[in-house]
Amino acid sequence: MYESPFQTQADLLINGWNASARYLQSFFLSMHNGDKYKFSADELSSLTEDHFSIFIELAEYFRSEGGGSPSETFAQR
Repeated sequence: MYESPFQTQADLLINGWNASARYLQSFFLSMHNGDKYKFSADELSSLTEDHFSIFIELAEYFRSEGGGSPSETFAQR
């Protein structure tokens, strides 16, 4: 069964503690509720290559699914 990147990256999005992980968490929260959680692209250049790849994967999946709340994906686990 296919797992979304929100499922495969759940540990990082929930438990990550370094600056890159926190940036991805901020991105995730802004997708969940952009009015409450603001996201700034200012720090994209500071992401590690691995975390930038995850960022792209999350953004592409969110775009392909037409938006909505990515947290619904977690509920399906």
